[in-house]
Formats: sequence, C-alpha cells, structure tokens
Amino acid sequence: MRFRIWLPAFFATLIQRHFRTTGGSVARQLQALERLKARISLAPSLPLLVLIVLLDPASWIPVAQAANITAPALHQKATQASDKVSRFWPSDPVLCDLVLEGVVQEGDAAALEKAFATIVSNANAFSFFLCLRSPGGDLAEAVKIAQFVLRTQRPSIATVVEDGQTCASSCAIIFLAGNAPARVGAWPQRFLHPRGKLLYHSSHLDLDQFTDKQLLEYLTEPTSDPRGLKRKIVDLHKGGLRDVQSVIATYQGFIHQREDLGDRWVRPSLFLEMFAQDPDEWICIDNVDTVGRWNIQVFGYRPPRAPTKQDYLNVCRNAYQWRSDEFAADARDDTEEGKLERPSPAVTFAGRNKGSQLFDDRVTMPFQATLAPLTCVIEIKYSDSDDTKKQLEAESTLTVFFMPVAGAFSQLAPTAFFPASKVLRDLPGVRPPQDRGSIRTRPAVNFTSYPNSLMNGCSYKSVPKVEREACEAACSSDSMCQAYSHNKITKACELKHTLIARRRDPLWTSGAPSTGPRPAQSARTDVMVTYYDLGQNKRFEGTLIAAEKAETMDVCSARCTSDKSCQAVEYESSAEMCRRFSEVTGFQDAPPNNQNMIDAKIKRQR
Repeated sequence: MRFRIWLPAFFATLIQRHFRTTGGSVARQLQALERLKARISLAPSLPLLVLIVLLDPASWIPVAQAANITAPALHQKATQASDKVSRFWPSDPVLCDLVLEGVVQEGDAAALEKAFATIVSNANAFSFFLCLRSPGGDLAEAVKIAQFVLRTQRPSIATVVEDGQTCASSCAIIFLAGNAPARVGAWPQRFLHPRGKLLYHSSHLDLDQFTDKQLLEYLTEPTSDPRGLKRKIVDLHKGGLRDVQSVIATYQGFIHQREDLGDRWVRPSLFLEMFAQDPDEWICIDNVDTVGRWNIQVFGYRPPRAPTKQDYLNVCRNAYQWRSDEFAADARDDTEEGKLERPSPAVTFAGRNKGSQLFDDRVTMPFQATLAPLTCVIEIKYSDSDDTKKQLEAESTLTVFFMPVAGAFSQLAPTAFFPASKVLRDLPGVRPPQDRGSIRTRPAVNFTSYPNSLMNGCSYKSVPKVEREACEAACSSDSMCQAYSHNKITKACELKHTLIARRRDPLWTSGAPSTGPRPAQSARTDVMVTYYDLGQNKRFEGTLIAAEKAETMDVCSARCTSDKSCQAVEYESSAEMCRRFSEVTGFQDAPPNNQNMIDAKIKRQR
C-alpha cells in the first residue's frame, strides 16, 4: 500500500512556529512532524490517507486560505416568501442556505455548526441546502462535518454541488452526508448539477521529493522504542488506516429508515471502488450509471415528458443492475422491448396499490433477467400533488420492483429513464452555461496517442459516431479538454475534463496533449471479459497473432492472459479453434464456409 506524502499549505504558519523551536536535522524535523500527522489534511489531488511531511525551512510556501463558511439562508427566505418554492429540491441556480468554500481545515466543523445555528428554525419538514465548493482539505475535519450533517434531521441539511463548482477528495466525503426528512428518520439527499464536478480517489505514497540519504537518516534516527524502525513504519501505516476507518465508520451505521426500501446510506461498492483505483485515478460522478448506483440526485435537467417503451426499458435494466450494486453499463444489453401496459392502480402487486402507496402512475413490462423472465413494475410519484398533470420532473420518484421476486424494491430518480452510459452534461434541458459567450477555444495542440487505452471517467461531453481524428480535433480546440477517448467499434468520442490514469482496453484509443502531464498507466489487474457484441457470422478485424487448437474457451482465454501482446480472443467451439489478436480494429464478416457462432473475450483493466 502506498500513501501520498503532502504538505498542506495552510499548515505552513503552524509548522514555521514549530521549526523555530525544533530546528535540527531532517530526521529530527520528520520526527517532529510525525507528531502532527493527525492534523495533516487531504489535498484535492491526493488520497484519503495522508501521513507525514518533509519541509525545507528555507522555502516556506504561502498559507492557503481556510474554507469560507457563510449562512445566506437564501432557500429558507425564498420558501418563507412563496409557497411555490420547493422545501426539498434546489432551483437552478441554487438558493444556498449554507456555503462551504475553499480548503477544509481544523475548526470548520464548529464554524459550520455555529453558522447553521443562526438560521435554523423549527420547521420540522425542511431541507437546508449546504453548497459545497471545495477541492478537499483536512479529512478528520471533513468527517466531523459529515457527522454533524448526518445527525441534523427534521429539519435536515441536504448537500449540493452547483453548476460549474467542484467538490473533490474530502469534500466528496461531506457530500455523502446530505439528507432530507423521511417519515421516520432521514433519507439520503445529495444533489449534483450536470456540470458540477464530484470526484473521489484512492491513496498513495510519494517519496520522490526525498533523497535516499534523507529517508535513511529519518528511518535510522535513534529511538527509545525497542521496535526501532519497525515502530516508525507500522505507526505511519496505522495513522493512514485510522483515516479510512473513520470514513467508513461514519456511514456504515446509517440505513434508509423504510422497511421496503432499506439500504446502506452509502453502498459499500463506492468505498471499494475508491480504494480499488490506481493512485492516479479518480472516480468521477459523471454519468447516469454512477448517480443511479450510488443514489445521488441530479437537478437542472429535464426528464422525458412522455417516456417511450425504450425509456421504461432503460429503467428496468438500470434498476435490475443497481439493486445488486453493479454498474448497469457493464451488463449484457440484449433485452428486447416488451409490451408496455398500464394496469389499474387499484390492482395489488407485491402488496402495493395506489391506495397504500399513493403513487400517481404505474406501468409494467416483461423483463428477461439472467435466469428467468420477470415482470418489471414501475410506480411513478409526480412532484406535483395534482396527478392530473402527469408530468415528470427531476424531483419525481420511481419505485421499481420485479415480480415474482420478493422484497427487491428500488427507489430511483428520473435519470433512470436514460441509458446508463449517458453523460450527465448531455441530459436534456440543461441550461446553457452563464459563460457560454466567452471564448473557450485554444490554439491547436499536438497529442500523444495511447492505443488500446481508455481514460475511464471524468467525461464532460460525448460525441457519437466520429472518427478518432475528429475526436482529437474536438479536444484540441476545447480549453476544458484534458484528454479524450475514442471507441474503435462504436466510434464514440468522450472528452475528459480531468486527467486520470489510462486503463488497458483494446476497443479504445486515448490521447492527451503532448506538452502536458502524461497520464499514468493504471496498475489494476488485467481480466478477460466476455464480449457480447460480436454478432452472428461476425469476426474481429485486427492483427492476428495465432489461430490454433484449444479444447475449451477457458484454455483459449488463459493463453491470452499469459501473452502480453494478446488483446482479444475468439473461440469457435465446433472446430475447437482459438484465435488470438494483438489489436482489434473492428468487425468483419465471417467466411461463407465458416459462419459458426463463436465466443469472444477482450483483455482489459477494470
């Protein structure tokens, strides 16, 4: 396990005072700073585990400003002035009640609690909006803020990332605490604008700033502890683990207080995904799949006014995967549209009807699950109490379950009507940015190309059916674009607002400006993934390494795994033929005399 070592600028003054009294060698400075490690913060470009610092006293860095915490109470004032303003859903632009802006540091939790006390009222069913505009900061303090937000219920504090704002690193931990009053307890309520940036990441240790001599001096400095060097290494490791434990412990005890929709406040997969990332990678909450799987509400877009059968099928597909805490975009997509029906709301399904659940509309459609055919039931509750309008809004809710499966209820937002892979900024109804008239283009730049690579996340724009050259040109001229990824098969182009590690994927080519930082290669493990989109009488087109006999697909797949040059395999069971490819460029028709169905797998990191 590797941990980033970082000096938070806003501790410079504190450390300056400390060094005036300690002075001495690098080793003594490191030992002194080790005692301060509990107060070291999580930087915006850094992981959850931050341990020690090395500082040259001759080169002080400027003190960064603390987070600015204010309580304008705009949403509260608006609801007092008009009963047409929602008590639980943000407008766009957001009327913030509380604002946390800047780097989080010690004392901000107390400051936020004090600011909230100046505006809190006796309104039992009300959500105050906490707008988060922070690149990160002190993790311990962020956890304190999250704990305060979690225990503030009826009225509650909902968290918001506004249009154009960023909430990253430890700020993203605070974001997860947002909630709204439920019938019993509270319900997770954290809002993200399609153009807001919400980013999570993992941990690593950066020793590049130290010379071997400095590290050796620190590690071999005499100590009274009989464990010596072991004590230093183990204690530093434990300090980092305590930070992780505090984050998980904050959320693991909270569940949705509703029996038919019980779920963790934060699904474990979010933390598992965070710590499964390579140190240079981010988890970007940037598409329908991520907000749906991790129960994040999106505002500032328009749901379909009259959903089609395909829209309802999207809901069923998404719900089926998300209820198992899996990404829907990774699932096999071969479910056909079935007959859409609207049974009488008075009919009871799974113990539910309109009289007992107060929904406004209900539809059913057949759904082919992995093992058996099911019936997908979607109940819609419109945001307006007048159900004669029958109009979907962003604050409408969907309750989805499958019959005859018992006890598998999911409450989803209308974003579930869209395909899981749809980028949030591409959702309909997102108003143009306020700065749309400003020049965002830049002079053309040269790119370094990374074949068989995917920048997995942080997409802000998706362009369908273009060639790679056009994709690169689109990134080149856009000042926001830090990298692009282009799919060789579908010709989809994804533009990235944040540079992350690149993952191996034979279906993609990525690129980043040659003059900028180079994206690291992800260290995640290669896996062989079944590729379902190879249609009947189709074969991979690309560079063939070998065509040879193999008893089973497992044997064929194992050969690709052990071959560093292999990117994909096809297996024809009738002929026991295994074909390995070093590059995949597309599909081609099978020879007329050899059109047997085949299985295919690709090698990728995920």
